[in-house]
Amino acid sequence: MRSRRRQGLLMVLAGPLLLASWLAAGPIRPLWDGLDRWFFSITNASLGLSPLWDGLWAITNHRLFDLPAALTMAGLFLFSGRSSSPPAGPRCWSML
Repeated sequence: MRSRRRQGLLMVLAGPLLLASWLAAGPIRPLWDGLDRWFFSITNASLGLSPLWDGLWAITNHRLFDLPAALTMAGLFLFSGRSSSPPAGPRCWSML
C-alpha cells in the first residue's frame, strides 16, 4: 500500500515538474522546442495533399467534435456508482 502512495505522489509531482521544465528558459528548452517542431511536422505532413483529408482533419479538430466524447465520459462518471446492491468492499468515492 505504501509503494502505491509513493507512486501516486510521484505521478502527481511529475506534471508540475514537466510543466516547469517546459516553461523555463534553461538548458532543456531547446529539447522541448525540437520535440515540438518534430511532432508538428509529423502530425501535419499529410495536410494539403487531399481536400477530403483536409476536411476530415478540420472537422475532427473542431471543439464540437469533442462534445459527444465529453458527454459520454461525464455520463459514465456520474452513473458508474449506481448499482442495485451496495459494493462489498470500500468505495473510491468514500475517500472524496
